Amino acid sequence: MKGDRRRQFVWSFLRIFVRPIFRLFFGYKAINFKLEKNKPYVILSNHVAQIDPIYLAISFKRKINFIAYAGVCYGKYQKLLHRYFAPIPKTKGKSDLMTIRESLKVIKNNGIVGLFPSGDCSFSGVESHIDRSIIKFLRMMKADLLLYRLDGIYGTSPRWGRKRNKGKARGQVKKVLTVDEMNALSDEELYNTIIEVIGGNNLSYIEGNLYKGKYCAEYLERTLYVCPDCGEVGTMFSHREAFTCLKCGYQVTYQPDLHFKLVKGKNYLPTVNDWYNYCIDALKEKDKNDQFPNGQSIFVDNFEYLKTEWLEKSEQGYQVKHNISFEDGKISLYRDKFTIESKDGKEIINLPVKSLKVIFHGKKSLVIYNEQFTYTIHGYDRFCGMKYLHLVNEVFKNELIEQND
Repeated sequence: MKGDRRRQFVWSFLRIFVRPIFRLFFGYKAINFKLEKNKPYVILSNHVAQIDPIYLAISFKRKINFIAYAGVCYGKYQKLLHRYFAPIPKTKGKSDLMTIRESLKVIKNNGIVGLFPSGDCSFSGVESHIDRSIIKFLRMMKADLLLYRLDGIYGTSPRWGRKRNKGKARGQVKKVLTVDEMNALSDEELYNTIIEVIGGNNLSYIEGNLYKGKYCAEYLERTLYVCPDCGEVGTMFSHREAFTCLKCGYQVTYQPDLHFKLVKGKNYLPTVNDWYNYCIDALKEKDKNDQFPNGQSIFVDNFEYLKTEWLEKSEQGYQVKHNISFEDGKISLYRDKFTIESKDGKEIINLPVKSLKVIFHGKKSLVIYNEQFTYTIHGYDRFCGMKYLHLVNEVFKNELIEQND
């Protein structure tokens, strides 16, 4: 097909130029892997940075159809993306029959489907949860599986970060499973194999490597929002390598070995992941102590703009539609509801917490969705959407589950 030839040409052209640029400026080395011609593959990889598809792709000469967030596929550069890269759109957090259908088309045409099964770049350095539904997807594809591992990128390009750091990173195929080999494994064995190769700690490769940068701690408050000493939420502030509580003065510096050094204070948390888990535990403890009473807003933040998305049926099937609803608004989270207000204080959206589904996209975008609409709230530079996600998904939702039990 003419479109496939055009995309393969663009892919090959970019690969020639991108490889040396990434090696020179990002310290990234992609290990080549030879694919058979006219044979379908599925590639799974851990997910560390927003440009992971590029990191992965330059290991291969053949073009890859990546499954991508629908907001990207149907965004500002929709026509350009489809003309030259043909991504497969998926609505974040939802089971998407359209995604499966488009993936099967690629496989039946002996193409390659690329997927980051956690669906979410790591904030903490540990791979996000990989849903077991990935096994059903792989069984349906009936193609050889490549498990690709990205290492060191959390050091050079942490998701929460403002600037890139200097250091070493690499990407390579770590394991190949043929269709027959996958069929010989139970669902549990196949899932465990995937987790063993691409799950777990994204810091495994950086032992002994250093990642240096003038702004290495900025913007940690996007992820770490509770002070370890005074326990206040939203008082942490980053500047260059320093991370400080504006209330009690607690301070650490973020070191090139990706560990914290305690400068002032009592409680020491050695890594981002340790602090990340501490934040979740702190919210649970506050909840037990009745610090989130009914009728009072728990978190309130201003945001830059709101984008609303929905599925609309047409002759070609379901298409993702979107519009920018309004700019400069405010979000508030209560025990029983989540509200979005316009800049003049008018309440636009009111969603009950018990039916709320919350995920995070990019560096500073909170995604709230129900069966009809997806609301993407784009925050300002230091916006921390993680506290909303943790309180809803880790605290309030667990309470509902316990009550139902």
